[in-house]
Amino acid sequence: MKKLSYLLTLLLLVTLMTGCKAFHTLMDSKLKTAQGAPYELIVVCNQQLWESELGDTLRSVLLAPIPYLNEREPLFNVMQFPESGFKGTVVDYRNILKCSSIPPLRRLRPVCNTMSRLLRRSW
Repeated sequence: MKKLSYLLTLLLLVTLMTGCKAFHTLMDSKLKTAQGAPYELIVVCNQQLWESELGDTLRSVLLAPIPYLNEREPLFNVMQFPESGFKGTVVDYRNILKCSSIPPLRRLRPVCNTMSRLLRRSW
């Protein structure tokens, strides 16, 4: 009985020691922390998109005043970066909105028709 309690105590001690080590590695300072304040927003898009209707809409929504405040204050402090300038410490920011444009999908219909024909043949 004494041997069993000794072994259980030893097992518990080893388990606690390994658990503590795992806890300390979780709290290690090698983990990256987010940069910037919670109300700062980085918008990543090229200058052409930023000056178009999309940029106007984004600015009108993101820079809208916070309702029910005595002073006029925007929802976010918006900073715009081109994709080429999106590197370094800017990548670690807390709030990032990435905008990109895609070309119009003109060939979508023929591809869908081809896929449906292929699927019908395989069944």
